[in-house]
Amino acid sequence: ESVAFYAQYADVVVLARELSLAQVQAIRRGILERDIRGPHGKPVKIEMFAHGALCMAISGKCYLILHHTNCSANRGSCRQICRRAYEVRDKDTGEELEIENHYIMSPKDLCTVDFLDRFLEAGVRVLKIEGRAKSAYYAACVTNAYRHGIDAAVAGQPLDPIWRAEVDKISHRHYYQGFYYGQPEKGQFYDDARYIRDWDVAAYVVSCDSEGNAVLTQRGRIWTGDTLELLVPGEKPMEFQVGKMRNAEGEVVTYCPHPEMEIHMKLPVAVPPYSILRRQVDEKTAK
Repeated sequence: ESVAFYAQYADVVVLARELSLAQVQAIRRGILERDIRGPHGKPVKIEMFAHGALCMAISGKCYLILHHTNCSANRGSCRQICRRAYEVRDKDTGEELEIENHYIMSPKDLCTVDFLDRFLEAGVRVLKIEGRAKSAYYAACVTNAYRHGIDAAVAGQPLDPIWRAEVDKISHRHYYQGFYYGQPEKGQFYDDARYIRDWDVAAYVVSCDSEGNAVLTQRGRIWTGDTLELLVPGEKPMEFQVGKMRNAEGEVVTYCPHPEMEIHMKLPVAVPPYSILRRQVDEKTAK
């Protein structure tokens, strides 16, 4: 009934992330059986949250930050104070409750790239991927992975493991599948609230000619001989080894220590501007 009501004003309905895929499929079936159409005359589409950080409150209706800082999480001003460590005490007696640890309100991140075929079968046609306050690198990796995942699902093919690996190469917390297969058993991660960051951006491409001679702007330390991955829109990551580098003055350098330093380097292929070079974090780059 809610879908039928809002169809007077919207072509896409966003369903609560607490629904299971079976419930989503039942709603989609009701839309088709009742021929519920939006203002543009087409059957109402279903949008679901597919990837990113989750709020500990039901459907994101959190008022903690409003209470503490007068900012509204429901208007895009979440400060994630739920990720902090808390002690739970009985207000009347002062006794501390025995819980597993201090991070009692820190949910895992949602990841659905492994079952996008089930998403489509349930009738989902619009996927929401977290993007607010995220980097261009995060958005590029996740949307690229999900684009290929959707294409594979539509074609009836299994997901290429390389795209599953892509969502592990961004800054994230431990993943889980949300409520889409029913009540999750382990939707929280209580040990800490830190992000997993195993890969970092090394540089962005400013320009590149047809021979692969590129001008880069540095974002992380780079040494001659380093193994990097080149990310190009729509393509699989390409591993290569850093060869000769020159600075803005044309001098050969073996190390790029300065933030946003201009680097001239030959890449394995010609790439468009804003392509990304990344590296796996190790002891040398973490310092």
